[in-house]
Amino acid sequence: LPVPATIAEPFDLRFLREVNERQVRRHLETSRRLLERLAEHEAVRALDDRDSLALFREFIAGHPEYTNLALLDTHGLVVATVRFAPPDPNLSLAAVPHYHDALTSAEFHVSRPYVGAQSKRWTCLLSHPVMSEGLRVGTLVLPLHLPELADMLLIPPNRVGLSNAILDTNGIILARQPDPEAYIGRALPDFPRLKAALERGQRNDIEITGLDDRLRIVSAEYVPGTDWIMTSAVPAAAIHGAALTRFWITCGSVLAILVAAGVLVVRYA
Repeated sequence: LPVPATIAEPFDLRFLREVNERQVRRHLETSRRLLERLAEHEAVRALDDRDSLALFREFIAGHPEYTNLALLDTHGLVVATVRFAPPDPNLSLAAVPHYHDALTSAEFHVSRPYVGAQSKRWTCLLSHPVMSEGLRVGTLVLPLHLPELADMLLIPPNRVGLSNAILDTNGIILARQPDPEAYIGRALPDFPRLKAALERGQRNDIEITGLDDRLRIVSAEYVPGTDWIMTSAVPAAAIHGAALTRFWITCGSVLAILVAAGVLVVRYA
């Protein structure tokens, strides 16, 4: 999707943020529906490790944007996984915070970010309960690598200084364009100011200091169904400079009109 090269105004930032937010929301909703359908499969509901693994491998082959899919029982033991099997099959993942939240959530759940123990990459865990005859029998978990999320969903800005990013509620950067690998996992020091603005209902024209110590104008909003905050930002100097340029252009235009009017008055006086 092309982004206007002259983007600078808070309204334009809002438009850009909303486009990115829709793409992320659509991806999460697609993931939810896919997990929901898998959770209804007979092999998954029966915790059949062999048939579930065959199903998962077929799923990953058809959806290369995902790198792994696993089924856990109610105790947090891995029943089937495409990749990254635990070294001890009797090791429960229930004590690991993001897996514990997945195992106890009654619906589709998006975890807080973490660094994968085996992948060593910043990740969020998508999960969905598996039900059989009204009882919970397991949980499907789908890791989402955040650098790939940034590459896949966030629009790369076509203007120096402009950035699109997803933050969690602690101000940790989950995804960013440009330079996702350089920023993901870092905390935004001025995040309290951004969060305070959101709490008082402000969504646009928020001024905060970025990681580069430059003042930025931000448009921000929570992504529905998650703890994520979508942001689009531009250096304040770019907006102030553009406003100053427009001011001088306006002054020049007014001066030209006055000069022309003066010439006409002298000519016909």
